[in-house]
This record gives sequence, structure tokens and C-alpha cells, in this order.
Amino acid sequence: QKQNNTPRHIERNNHSSHAISQSAFILFEMKKLGKLALMLLVSNEMSSGAFSWTMIQPMNSKNTAINNSKRRQSFLTTLKLSTSQYSETSAENETTPQVPFPGIDSSRELYPQWNVLFNGTLKVDPTHTLSYQILGKPKSAEQEESSTPTTKPHENKKLVGLFLHGGPGAGCFPNHARFFDPERYYRVVLLDQRGCGKSTPTGCLTDNTLQDLVEDCERLKSHLEIPHWDLVLGGSWGTTVAIAYGQSYPESVRSMILRGVFLFRPQETDWLFASSGGAAKKYPTVFQSFREAVLGVQSEGQDDNDQEISPLAALNEHTRRLWEAPTEEERSKAARSWMQWEFFNSVAHKIPPSTNLSDSNATMQAIRSWKPPEVPPVAVTSKSKTNGESKSSWSYQSLDQRVIPQEVLPDDLSTVLDDKAVQAKFRRNISSGYRLDDPPRDAVPITPTIPYYTTSPEGQTTNNASSKNNHLPVQAMLTSFYSSNCDYCRNNLNLLDPDRMKKLQGIPTIMIQGGSDGICPPDSALDLLDAWPKEGTIELRMPVHGGHSMYDPLVRNELLWAVDRMADTL
Repeated sequence: QKQNNTPRHIERNNHSSHAISQSAFILFEMKKLGKLALMLLVSNEMSSGAFSWTMIQPMNSKNTAINNSKRRQSFLTTLKLSTSQYSETSAENETTPQVPFPGIDSSRELYPQWNVLFNGTLKVDPTHTLSYQILGKPKSAEQEESSTPTTKPHENKKLVGLFLHGGPGAGCFPNHARFFDPERYYRVVLLDQRGCGKSTPTGCLTDNTLQDLVEDCERLKSHLEIPHWDLVLGGSWGTTVAIAYGQSYPESVRSMILRGVFLFRPQETDWLFASSGGAAKKYPTVFQSFREAVLGVQSEGQDDNDQEISPLAALNEHTRRLWEAPTEEERSKAARSWMQWEFFNSVAHKIPPSTNLSDSNATMQAIRSWKPPEVPPVAVTSKSKTNGESKSSWSYQSLDQRVIPQEVLPDDLSTVLDDKAVQAKFRRNISSGYRLDDPPRDAVPITPTIPYYTTSPEGQTTNNASSKNNHLPVQAMLTSFYSSNCDYCRNNLNLLDPDRMKKLQGIPTIMIQGGSDGICPPDSALDLLDAWPKEGTIELRMPVHGGHSMYDPLVRNELLWAVDRMADTL
């Protein structure tokens, strides 16, 4: 198969595989950038994607397999949630010693590295050529399987998963496949979206909208000659693409898992990037540094000529400088400022209010010292059609999926048990006064100063990105452009439109949403839950102290459980 340039199909076989427990160790280093210390990843393969540069915590090497097979089997057999489903029965409690609830050190680890079976390209229009990878079971599993063949319950399903990265602009890396169990999934496909990763032309803005990305997912499915994607896993911006894809081609998506929900509404970008947004109001000192990096020292509402400054002035000026700065120095300054602001918001939940944010050493010490409660709670609810009625309820569960009794919950959650209280607890009130019937915002036109690509008279493009240019912050550049031009880039679509939402009713979905996510606050996940069609099935799992990154131990733990469960219910 590797000898072919474009595979006609995903090769299938009837072999089973064995999961090999393996610890995932993530390396990172500290670098001082301006007033804050930014945690940068040594390896791009650890990129979390999606609207942030996040801190990755070292993973504990402890194997956390669940020993209680009865409870695990009960959990894996259905998507429908009831608070009694995961709790021990009274009879079991009488005969079995109570197992302590696990702490953060017992969060699950990633699966072993998958094999890259094929690196492919797909030309989707005269401008764009997409890059994708097909991954199969790890070599260690293949070797063990060939020596001791056994019959596995998942071996005949041959499930194929599609991973949609975040950003926009993050790109895919083989580590993203490690959220899939090689015993349950046959193949995983990683797709670099337009202008991202190894797709060419690098950073191209031409015909690069949400609907274009949706069509690319369908083109790739047809190219690989598969009837559907068994699971579409998207994170942050990847959830936007996944939702829009499911709404456009519901027959192509059997199930979805959405991590850090982002619905691409102006109020969501405003919350993070506008001077009137929630993040700026919560952390005015840090936002002031973000503004001054590109606008200079000015009063918040007026420029040097006493002209009114738009609340989006800092966002739009970052966009212009990232794309149009005449010098590398100006572009780098804007990139550092952008990354600092996103990084800070991705870890701000770990910083005590009393911390002096102007002191980078104190700030980073607070982040390193942060710990969740001894029993990190996960707020869980679901909506499903039962006896002709759509029902939902909330509970708190531990990292091994057991219901946490009220007396064990932290004091600030012990009374947050009904839907009204939960919504009030976790919503950030991201609304910026924007209404869906408001006229489209003015676009921020961009004329890139870097010739990433050239177009021939025949309309063919050539990627000119040199090795030096490849180190430019393409994710920051694309994220800023999409954020400044959200109406254009989302094709003026309202993903929560009832007619579009109705098309998702046949797609079982699990949302994993960090309760302390500062990049994509829980509001969007709660809005999607409220808008989910009554005939459909959806579950929201919210690790209360989890952040934005898919590698956050609390978020990672929930993702691994969800991907396993989805395979067992298909």
C-alpha cells in the first residue's frame, strides 16, 4: 500500500490486536516571552491544537486499568446515563471492600503509538492539496498477535476514526491517534485542514472557509472508498468542523466526540479577544499587555487622536501584523503577544486570585503548584429519548466513572446538583450583546507580505514556504484571521439553527468539556446540549477542574473513556 501515491481504499484484515500499556511522557521547556513565562513544547507532536498554546503536564506512569469488570462492562454497554448505572449495588458493597476514589495521578494514559501505514495527498481544488495519514495498530500489538492469536469482541467491527484538529491552523500529529484503542479501532485517519500542517499551500486563505473544510471531509471519505466514519473526534475548532460536517452529511458520521466545544459565534471570539469580553474583564492587566503589544500605550476607548477604538482593535491589529508586518521583528512581537495571551487563558484556572500576575516567576510557580481536589469530580448529564420523553439529569462522577456521594464532593459543589444550579455554576455568560440577526461585521482584508505560494497563469499553485517560513506561527496567523473574519469564515452559518440541529439526531455524541476551560468556556457545550434534538442522544462530561488541552490529565482521562465507550456501542 505504501507504494501507491493515493490509496483507493483503507486496507482491511481480520486480525485482532492487543493493547499494550505504555506511559506517555511529555517533554517541555520554559521560555520567557515578555512579561509572562510561556510554556513551549519541545516537540510539535505534542500540539494540543485548537485556539491555544497550552501547558502539558507530565503524565504519571502508573497503569490505571479498572479491576471491577462488572462496573466497567455496565458502563461500556450503553450511552444512556443514569446515576444508578455506575454505582455499586448494596449487595456488592456488603461483600466487596470499598475501592478509594482515584486522584489525578490515576488518570488514564494514552494508548501505544500507532503505525503510520500511509502518507497521502488529495488535491481538492486548483489551489489546495490536503495531506492525510492512515494509521494502523502498533507494531508491538501486531507482533504479539501473530504469536498468540485470540478472538477479540471488536475484531470484526473494523471501525475507522477521523481526527479533526483544532486551531484553526494546528495540524495533525501521530500522537492524536493514541486516544483510540487499537483493540477497538481498525484504522485512524488524521487530516491536515486547508493551509495547515503538511497541506499546501501553507497558510493559504483562498477558499478556506468552514464549508470548504466540511466538503474536504466528505471528499476524503469518498477518496478512501469507505461508507462512513465510525467516529469523528474533534477538539475546539475541530468540534466546529465536526458539527458542521455532521449537519451537512449526517449519513457519513456514525458518532461524534467533541472536546472543548466551539460554535464559531462572534460572542465566543469576543469573550476571548475583545476588550469588552469576559477574559479581558477578568484579567485586565494581562489583556492590557496583549493590547499594548500592537497598539501601544493608549486609553482603552480612544487612540492618540481621541478617536474611538473598537473593542476588537487588539484582535484585528494582531491579525494585520501577523500577516502584513513588513519586518520579521514586528511579526515575531505580535506572535509572542498572541501566544502569551492564549497560553495564559489556557492555564489561568490554576492561578490563585492573590497571585501578582506582573511577576512571571510567581505566576509560573502558582501554575506548577496547582492541584485539583483529592477526588476530582466530573459533572455528567445526558439527554436521550425515553418512553417518548427527552430526559436529562446531573450527577458527579470520579475518574473511574463511579458516582461520587454528595458528602465526598467539595463544598462548592455539594449543593450544585440540579440543572439550574449547574448552569449557574459553570456558565461564564459569554454573550457580548451580539445577536444572530445583526448585520455581518466588517471584514479585515489581508494582503500577506510573505509569498507562501505563487499561482501560475493556468491557476496552479506552488508552495514557496522555505524552512525558515515553516517556523512562522501559522496557527496564530490562521486563528487570528478566522477570529477577525468569523462571519465570512463560517459562511454566516448558525450551527444551532433548529433545522441544522435536527440533522444530528441520529448521531450519538459525547461532549468532553473542561469546566475551567478559559479558551472555550462551558457555555457553548451547555448551549449545544440545550439545542440538541429531542429525538437524539447526547452526553456531556465536564471534568470540573479540567482545562482546554486534550493532554490535560483530567480531560485526557475522559476522552479515553469516551472513545472506548463509543466503539463498544456502535
